[in-house]
Amino acid sequence: MTGRVLHTILFNTRLDEAGVRALFEQAQQQLGPIPGVRGFTFGQATGPGARYRYLLQVHFADAEVITQYRDHPVHQDFARRVFRPVAEDRLTTDFLLL
Repeated sequence: MTGRVLHTILFNTRLDEAGVRALFEQAQQQLGPIPGVRGFTFGQATGPGARYRYLLQVHFADAEVITQYRDHPVHQDFARRVFRPVAEDRLTTDFLLL
């Protein structure tokens, strides 16, 4: 499997807007240097009836990065200490770009 991958997380959080922006900035600073990470996309749902309010995508160079990223100690620490405590309601999927 080759090609770029989007590690996509849809989530809800109890953080306010400033807290969400700070979370996105922290994700970019801490996760950006992990080998194979090529960029980020952050977003907020536009409709009031959306199941998930926020989007965080980490752009991977290719599918081989999925396992490396998942097991990387910086990602493990960020997920355990920063992200999961404030984003208990989440859905995560990796998408191979065609």
